[in-house]
Amino acid sequence: SGFTTGAAIFIVGTQLASLTGISVPRGSSFAELLQTLVMDLTALNLVTTTFGVVAVVLLALARQPLVEFLTNRGMKRETAGILGRTAPLLVVVVAIVISTVVGANKALDVAVVGIVPMGLPGLSFSFVKAPGWLELLPSAAMIAVIGYVESISVAKVLAFRRREKIDPDQEFRALGITNIVASCAGAMPVAGGFSRSMVNFDAGARTQLAAIVTAILVGLAAFLFTGLLENLPKAVLSAIIVVAVWQLIDFQSLKHTWLYDRGDGIAQGATLFGVLAFGIEHALMLGVSLALLLFLYRTSRPHIAVVGRIADTEHFRNIHRHTVQTWPHLLLVRVDENIYFANIPQVETELHNLIVERNGLTDVVLIFSGVAYLDTSGLELLENIEEELRSSGIQLHLAEVKGPVMDRLEGTELCSKLGADRIYLSTEKAVKKLTESGNKETLVTTD
Repeated sequence: SGFTTGAAIFIVGTQLASLTGISVPRGSSFAELLQTLVMDLTALNLVTTTFGVVAVVLLALARQPLVEFLTNRGMKRETAGILGRTAPLLVVVVAIVISTVVGANKALDVAVVGIVPMGLPGLSFSFVKAPGWLELLPSAAMIAVIGYVESISVAKVLAFRRREKIDPDQEFRALGITNIVASCAGAMPVAGGFSRSMVNFDAGARTQLAAIVTAILVGLAAFLFTGLLENLPKAVLSAIIVVAVWQLIDFQSLKHTWLYDRGDGIAQGATLFGVLAFGIEHALMLGVSLALLLFLYRTSRPHIAVVGRIADTEHFRNIHRHTVQTWPHLLLVRVDENIYFANIPQVETELHNLIVERNGLTDVVLIFSGVAYLDTSGLELLENIEEELRSSGIQLHLAEVKGPVMDRLEGTELCSKLGADRIYLSTEKAVKKLTESGNKETLVTTD
């Protein structure tokens, strides 16, 4: 969400140049862009700005306000929706007519689309033998990553609005195949762009058929209608992009995330800031780095709870949150995190402290209901704990071990030492077995 909002703001900012007629150097950062717009405000073209502002207002009104207005006047909502979605086309046609009649480009210095080459590019495979492949690989890899992230980001936003699901693997394959084919025509890298996707969505596109229809119409236009676009003011195109992309700006999500989880809020806000301050490439690396650091921080501090049984049930809960039954000779410990190299020291320290605090201990049960992965370091930790407990006359037991974890444990030295009789399907079965002949005295622990 931070990346999407930042990219949307950045896109809106880049369109301000076309909306105002102020020249901005290509490749400028968001800060440089704003600085140029403010410093060169005297270069603002009033006619260009008028085209842009009027187009933005008309397009904004053509959305929900126009649909509601027509619906209240007795028109069917479906018909009103179709009229609202055709607004960009009508605005473009009217803008071309006005621009042509008044000679906006030559007489009023309004930037227009200009001459569009007719026809489609031919296919060529000469790039296969071209030099410089290795030199281009780093840049190509970065473009591929950015294109994929951008495509997935906007796809998730649109899928959420349509209550649909997307398959990231399928999107990845589609982008790969499309770019391979596009390279044969010398096309730009293909990706699901924010501006194009939102304009498409606003026009009512809902299925893959829309892309096929668009491709056919663009192909026909490239052969037959390129001359009609010559006098279209660029400000009108920018207005269409601004109105469509504006929907992606979501500060409410940032506020909601911050209130729920400060760590996620910082990562989201930093990614948004990174897009505006450093550009999409560096913001992407910043966001990934922060997410990785946040993941390592959280998983390196796992939640470990001593549990007891709620009376007359088979449920086991944290002794500090519920009134439960415990046994002096039996320690039940639930680990609520995967055990891997980053959290080994923390897990080892907490388990050691819990064990030394209990006198008369004969059995320790580690409940693995929250452990979905155990790496080699985690296995070594369990082996060391088992050996230390055994030397102290205490037995180690495992309960509620997930299937994938058990598959990895089978055949290990730890599994051989524990045997099937010390690995339990449930905590309840472990407690029944270990309290049958042991000390049956119960201690009641309250909140």
